[in-house]
Amino acid sequence: MSIFDENSEDIRLWIGRYSNESLRYQYLRYLKEYCLFHKKSPRELLDIKRTQGADSMAEKMLDVFVLGWTRQLAQRRTSEGGKVPDSVRAMAVRAVRSFYAAHYLDLAKRAGSGAKFAKSKPYRIPTQEDLRAMCVGLNIRDIAIINVLSSGGFREETLSKLTWGHILPELEKWDKVSPVHIGIMGRDLKGGGVGKYHELEQHAFLTPYAVDILLQYKAFREKRGETITPKSPLIAKIADRGKRREDERSDGSISLREIRAIFERASEGKPLKFSPHDLRRFTQTQLEAARVQPNWIRKMLGKTVRGEEAPYSRPKIETLRDAFRSALPHLSLAPSTDKSSDEKIAGMLIAMAKSQNVSEDKIKAIERAFSLGTLTLDAFQEKMFKEISEAQKSKGEGEIDVVDEDKLKNHLNHGWAFVGLTPSGRCIIKRSL
Repeated sequence: MSIFDENSEDIRLWIGRYSNESLRYQYLRYLKEYCLFHKKSPRELLDIKRTQGADSMAEKMLDVFVLGWTRQLAQRRTSEGGKVPDSVRAMAVRAVRSFYAAHYLDLAKRAGSGAKFAKSKPYRIPTQEDLRAMCVGLNIRDIAIINVLSSGGFREETLSKLTWGHILPELEKWDKVSPVHIGIMGRDLKGGGVGKYHELEQHAFLTPYAVDILLQYKAFREKRGETITPKSPLIAKIADRGKRREDERSDGSISLREIRAIFERASEGKPLKFSPHDLRRFTQTQLEAARVQPNWIRKMLGKTVRGEEAPYSRPKIETLRDAFRSALPHLSLAPSTDKSSDEKIAGMLIAMAKSQNVSEDKIKAIERAFSLGTLTLDAFQEKMFKEISEAQKSKGEGEIDVVDEDKLKNHLNHGWAFVGLTPSGRCIIKRSL
């Protein structure tokens, strides 16, 4: 009989607590290593803990495993310089401790503490320019992934579970300049909504630029013949004719393996290499830079709120949206432009608006949105032209509009005159009354 039987009752009662396939695989793998190292079955491990005396045999066995097994593992990893990452040691200890805890046999707090080494290097936190550089040369789907992760602060597991149903309701009323809310609860978040995570929620937001990239990606999929429904995965895996891997979902959504592979490709040739989780740190850092309240940041990132903060941590979605809006200049991955040129154009339009007696309050509101980054230069011009047009109409002096090139000819045939182009190539037209 094998020392380690995955179908034994002791194993099933333990591993059945976890729904994440990747975590289940790793926990089973490390508990098996632990059993083989000590030549004990899972049942024998539990019996030792139940009958142990003052010598704390089970705790000592874990300490011995941390030192002895990692030494053996290092010898097998000669091709990698014989090093065992701290994360591997820590995961192995968590697996063993979890097995005992599932059977109401908690190990002493310091058992396995030999796995808790100081980090060998600091956390990597990319900058906006780092992320823009990563997007160069990628396809529209992969650019969408980087924008969604860096904007929403999602865990990669959550990204793989997002559907268009999470965002379509907001897109129906989107004004093209406001952050878009994505609310996620329960099983799509950390812990699968079970136990202490049963009330966990994430109220994330996407920058206008991230939403625009997503819509381009949606159009790409529709052009290829796909019908996007609320149940369609937000990010789909690239279809192939090969056999489906075990970690791929049957609904066509992207797998964790593929997300990580995208980041490896995007980091090739770059000075620093970033993981999907590094983008989550980017989101938190940029929200902190914008001085968003810490407990609100936890809501946006889908983290539990500390007990003392809970009474003050139930802001309405619009309040969170406004807080996120203040961080847009720090979060948006829209290509950087010549700000001095933008400011000159903005200044000319503001002066024009004032000369047409446009309300000072309206001018300041549009100017503020532009300075915060919630309006692109193109959107700024459109809004300002609209106000100027309304002012001219009220004085009987005509009106101004902005249209796409394919509609220009029709407008010219109906008394409009071409004035110029916006930065994105749209046509500015004017008509006298």
